[in-house]
Amino acid sequence: MASSGSIPVSELREQLAAVVDELATHGKAIKLTRHGQPVAVLMGYQAFEALLDDFDDADDYRALAEYDAAEDHDTIPWEVVKRDLGIA
Repeated sequence: MASSGSIPVSELREQLAAVVDELATHGKAIKLTRHGQPVAVLMGYQAFEALLDDFDDADDYRALAEYDAAEDHDTIPWEVVKRDLGIA
């Protein structure tokens, strides 16, 4: 089966249910190959969600780094905000 972490596409057709069960149970990705070359990756839903979370985190870190690198942050002092909102 896909114990090595990869499976030929031709075998996937015959083993799809077992592969999906393995992905759902173990959450690891399985590389699909054609003629010995990687062509795609299958992963469990939880692994996919975790990957999306990682991408979101990376975007947040990148935005923070860009903000920190900017010379002018265009910020408004807290005292001015409170005064403008009438809560000072």
